Amino acid sequence: MAGGTRDGSLRFRQKSTNGVHNSAWNGVVEDGTPLQNDQRQNRMRANRLGGAFYACTLALYLAAAIVVDRCENSLPDVVGSVPGVLNDGRTFVGSRARSRLAELVSLGPRSVGSYENEVAAVDYLLKQLEHIRDRARPAHRIELAVQRPNGSFFLGFIDGFTSTYRNIQNVVARIAPRESQPAADKRHSLLVNCHFDTAPGSPGASDDAINCAIMLEILQVLSQRPDALRHPVIFLFNGAEENILQHCMWTETEAFGDT
Repeated sequence: MAGGTRDGSLRFRQKSTNGVHNSAWNGVVEDGTPLQNDQRQNRMRANRLGGAFYACTLALYLAAAIVVDRCENSLPDVVGSVPGVLNDGRTFVGSRARSRLAELVSLGPRSVGSYENEVAAVDYLLKQLEHIRDRARPAHRIELAVQRPNGSFFLGFIDGFTSTYRNIQNVVARIAPRESQPAADKRHSLLVNCHFDTAPGSPGASDDAINCAIMLEILQVLSQRPDALRHPVIFLFNGAEENILQHCMWTETEAFGDT
């Protein structure tokens, strides 16, 4: 018989090979390549590559964090009221801009239509602009204007709606060469924009009084340059953020800067 039973168990006859008993398979395929060793090496290689990837990713994030931290905190010192600096036409005086910011924010929330926005803020901006204009160098001509437009426009927000406005106020200042120059054609002006109105209940220091203060300081610095500008610069302080480009000087500009 090929096999028999003993003690209730089944036994099988093992095929003989010339009387030599084959041992268990040693993991070597017919071509002689150790399969288990290859698998082990592949796993080790994959682990090394995975570790290198995670290490490089971590190093990249750390480097980015260091760069962001340095850009955020490594700032030049704020220029204060140093004699000889205020009227050189080249230096942005940070302390002066900060004082204007504090004064504008002290008016309180300036929502569109409120007294703080339509009267107090406009009066403050005009007072500052007139101060700058009256002390400008002879090479410059500074023009001031207040626009009070009426109109409406469609705003494609959510389901869309029509916004209607009446007598909103935009304060505008334009600095240009006092003497007519070919390079100072009105059609080649730079428009810089900010808004002094705020969301209800907010004093709007960062949105957007800070940029109003910065623009006032930039205008004051430009007004103290000994030489005339090559092209006019228009400073637009708008009293309703949605109506950025509604002023009559809009057609004179070819470049825009929204602070």
